[in-house]
Amino acid sequence: MIAQVADPVSPENCRRLITMYDRHIHLTNVRDQTGHRVVYWPQLLDAPHADEIVALSRRRTTPLREVTRARHGAARGILRMTIFGECLAQLCLEFQPSNHPFFAKLQIWRPSADQLGALHLVYQSAMHATRAAVYKMPHLDSPALRQRKLRILVDDDGLPGGDTHHYQLTEVFLHIGAEVLVDTDEFTIASEMPFLMTRGFGRTSNFMRCVERLYARSLGPWCLIEAMSVDWMTALCDGLAAHWPGVRYEPYFHECFGAQVEERHAEESVEITSLVLKERPALRKKFVDDARIVGTLLNGVWDDCLQAIVP
Repeated sequence: MIAQVADPVSPENCRRLITMYDRHIHLTNVRDQTGHRVVYWPQLLDAPHADEIVALSRRRTTPLREVTRARHGAARGILRMTIFGECLAQLCLEFQPSNHPFFAKLQIWRPSADQLGALHLVYQSAMHATRAAVYKMPHLDSPALRQRKLRILVDDDGLPGGDTHHYQLTEVFLHIGAEVLVDTDEFTIASEMPFLMTRGFGRTSNFMRCVERLYARSLGPWCLIEAMSVDWMTALCDGLAAHWPGVRYEPYFHECFGAQVEERHAEESVEITSLVLKERPALRKKFVDDARIVGTLLNGVWDDCLQAIVP
């Protein structure tokens, strides 16, 4: 077993942790990408010394909900520093993803393997569309802006060891037993849209088609998606963790929250767009209008997510 932590435990506690893992490995059939079984913290709580070791780990972290509340407050403050940012902050409140009934339903309904597979298809398709569309964004043609855009692309598609957020998300669903419907390397906007339509997820198909067009003409949709992403990722993590507590430690959530990736992207998107608007203020209304369109379309994705898990 390999445990990666910022502040390593003592050799004695490391030995205890390995012993706990070995004694509880029979409790799980979940495996990681290397084939090794995954034992989650809640399955270890009855082991000798577990309270001490888990407490040691948790002292180095802040509860997710507490962190998220603080970050949302800070993010709204950053957004309101410009006229465009103020408009964006209002849209974030209007379209706040965690208010959608899907996330409340996920908290109380444990999806089956088939339902998880359908949820993965819808959510991954929508996320893939936004990641792919970032490559086509306009106006970022100066060397400095291209560099800032590149850093955001690397955060999504250039993680260490050849990893990506796309792969990490699929691993989350595989680890909790989802019957994944599409191979992780076969996602493309052209191939997924018809597949979604045949399964009754036309709203997500429409989101993918429109996002490709909107991102190519305007920076507003990108800003709104980046500004709201930490909200829906937190809600998704909380919903899944209600049934599979270990998802909080999956890299897709744990690394993203720990490094504040989504918050950084939100700040960067607004700062970059503000620089563009400083030179071309006439674009502000178009950016805001397009952001509102993508917010409305994103609600359709959450409708499809709810449809995926409702029996």
